[in-house]
Amino acid sequence: MTAATPLTEFDERQSCDLAESQLSAPVVVVERKVTIKSLLSESAIYGIAKIVDPAIGFLLLPLVTTLLTPQNYGLIAIFTATSHVMFTVCSLGIHLAFFRYFTEAKTEQEQQAITNTSVVLSIVYWCTILPLGIFFAQPLSRILFNVDSSALVLVMVSTSLVQMVDSLGCNLLQASGRAWAYLINTLLNTVAVRFLAFGLILYGAGAWGWITGEAIGRTAAMLVIVAMAMPRLRLRATTKHARELSWYGMVLVPAMLSFYLMTITDKYLIRALTLNPFEQVGLYTVGERIAGIMHMANLAIIVGWQRFAFQNMHEEDGESLIGYGLFVYLLGAGYMVLGLTLLGDDLTYWLIASQFNDGLVVIVPLTLAAFCGGVANMCDIGLHKRRWPHLISVVTTIAALANVALNFAVIPKYGIQGAAWATLICQMLRLITIYLASQYAFYIAVDWRRITSILMLYASAFVFGKLFDSCGWWVSGTLQVGIVMFIPLLVWKLPILSCDERAQVQGLFDRMKRLVPTFSSAP
Repeated sequence: MTAATPLTEFDERQSCDLAESQLSAPVVVVERKVTIKSLLSESAIYGIAKIVDPAIGFLLLPLVTTLLTPQNYGLIAIFTATSHVMFTVCSLGIHLAFFRYFTEAKTEQEQQAITNTSVVLSIVYWCTILPLGIFFAQPLSRILFNVDSSALVLVMVSTSLVQMVDSLGCNLLQASGRAWAYLINTLLNTVAVRFLAFGLILYGAGAWGWITGEAIGRTAAMLVIVAMAMPRLRLRATTKHARELSWYGMVLVPAMLSFYLMTITDKYLIRALTLNPFEQVGLYTVGERIAGIMHMANLAIIVGWQRFAFQNMHEEDGESLIGYGLFVYLLGAGYMVLGLTLLGDDLTYWLIASQFNDGLVVIVPLTLAAFCGGVANMCDIGLHKRRWPHLISVVTTIAALANVALNFAVIPKYGIQGAAWATLICQMLRLITIYLASQYAFYIAVDWRRITSILMLYASAFVFGKLFDSCGWWVSGTLQVGIVMFIPLLVWKLPILSCDERAQVQGLFDRMKRLVPTFSSAP
């Protein structure tokens, strides 16, 4: 038995509050097991929420690419990418550590203590980074944006706390299974943020208008989600939870920074190694919009997956249940990849201004890279179970460094297309390594026969569809739509789904039919 950790006066008040709440109300035990049905239903809701932002951004492409030059669009892309890095540095992984420990808490009282401590740590981290951000604002502005004004960096630093608290609020809704609350909040906030930013562009504010609109909108969104997700929030921390959350989050920081190094460094290197750098970044970012849809879909399933996997890995049948969940993901996400890689260039071609057409070449490799990254994030569950987050950091760092080296080699010769393929190669390397290491830590029962069959079917359909690219945009687009629509029929006819799965799908269709009024029921 270990000795009790001495509590500060600050912690004693927190402990007394918890004790009083436990005396006045019964301890509520948190239910653990999450079913495949819950995973799919929650991921579908999260999918809608996560895809709203890239969908609106995609629909606004015709107007945005008309109102902004590729240089301005590239400036926005660099600002957004740097904001992600700033958020990672300021948060020190607290949002990921929060999810890990919140889902393992056995009582609601413990979950509330973890929530309170996480918000306090976020504020402490931000206050530590703030002076450094202010001091280095001007030199960073010159390096990143080629401007003397420090305003852009100051906006990033100021809004990093907003992003941290907003991320904790979103994770709290997700971990609690409040999918509909998360969806409503995301829909309202995304629409407000995007249209405020677009309104400022229409007003003539250019790239600055977009950046300012997003900053104002995200601040308002943070206030809403705090009120919705954290009504009992108290700015109090406990030593035990602060120590656990800080350690786990900080160990994951190298993994997060390396992930961003692998996914956004290409923009910085394109800026450094090409002529007309901001123009090339703008072209690359337009093509990246399609891959962004895959990223958002991954985020949606990962949100449901975290709750599903983190809680089920402690169950007796966890190995087979998690393995089956992985197959379901590959079945659905693989079909989405097929649709995006075949049809993404056609859709983008008709939406964007002609000056951005050169960015279409990066759609296929970046979409496949996003898919590999999503599978890798799902396969690392074994390393979390063993509490080996440092291995995730090591593997991701190696893949990121390899990506940087490849970019230096291929960008001068192949430009933005070389950068995209380098990202795909290194994401595949990361996926293979993470999977093997995680299987060693916690074996996942994977049905390789079915997974190989479905991936081969999707790959064959992609290769067949690409044969029609030389037929022109109208003809190739029409034929590729037909291929994508025909694939579900092949999946149904081929021996991929089990009898029980077919019965479940059939039952779902039958329920949908009963919900839709038919002409035969009309008087």
